[in-house]
Amino acid sequence: MKDEIEVLPVEKKLLDRIDPSYGKWISCDKGWYRILEELDAKLEYLCSDYKIAQVKEKFGTLRFYIQGVPVGVVGELMDDAIAEASRLSAKTCEICGKSSMRGGNGWVYEPSVGTRVRGGWYKTLCDDCGFPMGYASPKDTYESAYDDCLTDLKDFYKSKNLEVPEGLIKYLTGKDNE
Repeated sequence: MKDEIEVLPVEKKLLDRIDPSYGKWISCDKGWYRILEELDAKLEYLCSDYKIAQVKEKFGTLRFYIQGVPVGVVGELMDDAIAEASRLSAKTCEICGKSSMRGGNGWVYEPSVGTRVRGGWYKTLCDDCGFPMGYASPKDTYESAYDDCLTDLKDFYKSKNLEVPEGLIKYLTGKDNE
């Protein structure tokens, strides 16, 4: 017996809006489906027959493209709703849907949500979903990059046979030159 893939109501509704010439697929994880559901409701209110060109994740945020954006105020409001959904996705785990934004409306607050990088791939994840997949926490990623920059700075001064200026490392790190 073949396993059937469960299609959620929000998926079906969005897939029905996608123009067949673009290919009927949604390329993001289910953690963002609530964002998509809310976005669809806003767009449908503004333009009941809007069509989707593409829904995907790119560089850890939601990309949502529609076909034939209306001109004028309605089009601007639709663009604003799409931009807000993209901003919200940057604070929402792609896998489980937890959010690092405080607020009501049933969102589960999780401060560890952020953009993570692994092998050049960006994803927005919480610690619970990111660590098992090999994605470091955003804090670890930034601290590592910061440490690399400090090392490069010290190496630059050393390559020029110069001392790192008094107080520069302390200014940048809060610690004395090592």
